[in-house]
Amino acid sequence: MKPFQPGNTIGKLGGRPKGSRSALATHVLQDVLAHWNAPVRADGTGPTKGQAALEILLKTRPSDYVKVVASLLPRELMVESVAGQLGDDELDRMIEILRERFIASREEQSLDQITQIKLVEHVR
Repeated sequence: MKPFQPGNTIGKLGGRPKGSRSALATHVLQDVLAHWNAPVRADGTGPTKGQAALEILLKTRPSDYVKVVASLLPRELMVESVAGQLGDDELDRMIEILRERFIASREEQSLDQITQIKLVEHVR
């Protein structure tokens, strides 16, 4: 006979109090959320630190930005809602549109970098 079969309460007299692990996780998540929602500027205006971090990630590493967004979405939503209801022609068109947007984003990022370089050159 195994000592820990369903319904066996022997041995459950000590150990970690119920909810203690989740209490720590709750406090950590509350701290992260407070930091995420804190304003970047001291006067409290403008974007939050979280918004600024996402904007930087989008401009510097767009593929990682997409991974972050995708990791937050439920898998069922991505697979069943979009791909499951579209035909092959519609999926091909969607891929074309995403490629066009990606190329436009890359070109915009390159223009932003050129503008920043020119601004630095004129500062001298």
